[in-house]
Amino acid sequence: MNKVTKIGVTALCGSLAAVAANAGGMSVSGGAGFTWTSESGGVTGNPIGMKNNLTFGAAGELDNGYSWSMNAYQSDANALTSATWSINMDTLGSLKVDFGAGGVGLDALDDKMPTAWEETHGTGSASGLDTITGVHGSAAIQWSAAADLLPMGSSLAIAFTPKADGGGLQADLGNSGDLNNEMEEGWDIVLSTGLDIDGLNVFAGRSKIEKTGSGETESKNEHTYGATYAIGSVTLGYQEMMEDPGTATGTDHYDSMAYGVSFNVSDNMAISFGHYESERNNAGAANVTLELDSLQMSYNMGGASIKIATTDVDNASYSSGTKADTNTVAVSLAF
Repeated sequence: MNKVTKIGVTALCGSLAAVAANAGGMSVSGGAGFTWTSESGGVTGNPIGMKNNLTFGAAGELDNGYSWSMNAYQSDANALTSATWSINMDTLGSLKVDFGAGGVGLDALDDKMPTAWEETHGTGSASGLDTITGVHGSAAIQWSAAADLLPMGSSLAIAFTPKADGGGLQADLGNSGDLNNEMEEGWDIVLSTGLDIDGLNVFAGRSKIEKTGSGETESKNEHTYGATYAIGSVTLGYQEMMEDPGTATGTDHYDSMAYGVSFNVSDNMAISFGHYESERNNAGAANVTLELDSLQMSYNMGGASIKIATTDVDNASYSSGTKADTNTVAVSLAF
């Protein structure tokens, strides 16, 4: 029995080696840890949460020198949630197909402010903040210009989805069905440049998604612009955002702004402060401004890290007088 098992394993390893040599290599990475999240004035129950995610990756090179890669992401619940596939075509730029993983189009600019750990609204608070997303969440294709195509360290990306319905991950030969019959095709364009100035990053983005159906106007429109500047151990940032949801009633549009500053105390420790405010302009009702302030600290010890954040929210979910102040501690291990 043992001899047969040994022969089977040897044959299997040989087959895997042959596949890797022809198609590329595979990798597995991820992280695990726990969080403690408590919200003052709210009912949160047990504050201890579990973080456990895996990324399965593969990469290779074609005969003409083009390189490709793919990643499949599993969530804390150990379920496949999103994936990406990309190919670098040298001077022709690169193509990326995104299945709900995010980071393509305008979603890459939803909050570019410097932090020690997470976005101002990403530390576990029930803020109810509306952020710009573009074609994010829907299966989308993005083309990015080659690194040396534009001057002054600039970059350009254009993302497209034929149906902005939020159906990010579909099975082979499948489609998203009719998840949202009001949302049609969408286009995002994102541009950033350093202007040949060390530490500077100026960015801007625009998104337009066509809409149909009763009670809808022509399209959903979003845009943003801002800049970050790093000097020594300090990074400063400022950003403005606008979203017109394209509805005839209810919310007319959101006007938002954010600023932040981070400081690298040492190679292992960083602290930051971030502010985010978003005014919801209501048709036929009073406008409400949601505000967040987040003070954060992170400390890295090789493959382990500790993050602490205290985040205060006023007018949570754009409801006047509602608060969602949160304290969060996260311990994580990377592998």
